[in-house]
Amino acid sequence: RPTMYMRCFVIIVLLVVVLAALNEYSNESSVISSSFRSSELQRIMTNSTLSPTSENTRDIVIVTYVFSEAAMQKRYLRMFLESAATSGVDLILVGDSVPTYKLPGNIQFYQISWDQFCDLVSHKLFDGQDVEKLRTAEPYKINDFKPLFAYLFPELVQGYSFWGHCDNDLLLGNVRNFLPDLSDLDVIGAIQDQNTWGAFTLYRHDPHINELFLEAEVELERLFNNPKPLCFDEWGSCGFRKRPGTSISSILDHAANVTVHRGLDGIVWDGVCKFSSYNVSREHCAECVYKHGRLYNHNNNQEVLLCHYQHSKVRLEHSLQDDTLYESLVETREFRANYSYGFDFV
Repeated sequence: RPTMYMRCFVIIVLLVVVLAALNEYSNESSVISSSFRSSELQRIMTNSTLSPTSENTRDIVIVTYVFSEAAMQKRYLRMFLESAATSGVDLILVGDSVPTYKLPGNIQFYQISWDQFCDLVSHKLFDGQDVEKLRTAEPYKINDFKPLFAYLFPELVQGYSFWGHCDNDLLLGNVRNFLPDLSDLDVIGAIQDQNTWGAFTLYRHDPHINELFLEAEVELERLFNNPKPLCFDEWGSCGFRKRPGTSISSILDHAANVTVHRGLDGIVWDGVCKFSSYNVSREHCAECVYKHGRLYNHNNNQEVLLCHYQHSKVRLEHSLQDDTLYESLVETREFRANYSYGFDFV
């Protein structure tokens, strides 16, 4: 009889272990995790690679970074992800805290802590030399690494023809409706007066393009083992006073055998609402409507690529503190946003 009791106990324990494993898998099926050992870089992922989610239309993947639990819990981030569900491209959310809600089918989450990210930078850029200064940086520093995404995470862009980066304080429309013919292009910058823009830029998945950052005219140590944000993903204005070769945009000014397309239609930016020099009424400024899987400029009812709320994040987040409003907007996937009042019903 003691033997029978022991067998029953073992069976119960095994059942508990199996159920716990199944529960963990179901909760993290869209999460790709990473782990590092002190002696070597060890990547452990639930999927070894990501592949385009559609044979014909999803040859583009875009990354957005979110570090810190507080940032991951922002409700405007959820609204961005809901809009990205119908963007026509794949998106990878990279950060240290797992989202508490289910992600749309075209979005994957890649989990990596800031220390692990620094280990990766140390391994990839500095032959294992520790990056002590980078470890002390604020989360905003991650922007400098946007143009390095394919170099740092080659397994995440495998299978794609183009990769890119975007901010997550925006709403994203159908990307493909606004892209030029990509056949002969290497870099697609969204604004007219610069080669790249941190809020949205695409790059051809090609070794030469992926390694453009190596052509910087200052030491990589000064750029990437530095706690200060240097706007490397744009034109370097916040670190080196727009010195040549200190940003990816200025590198592209002189890069050989690289074709850059500047300027995309359909961009709404709330900076015109904030700065008086634009002389724009704030009543419906930067007001965009997301409905039926498309994003529109409320003021002219034209479909747009993106609406960037760089200067109104606080208002956006405040408007979503009404739980009833927030839950309804997420459920219906129809909403509008405005520089002055944030999110609301359509």
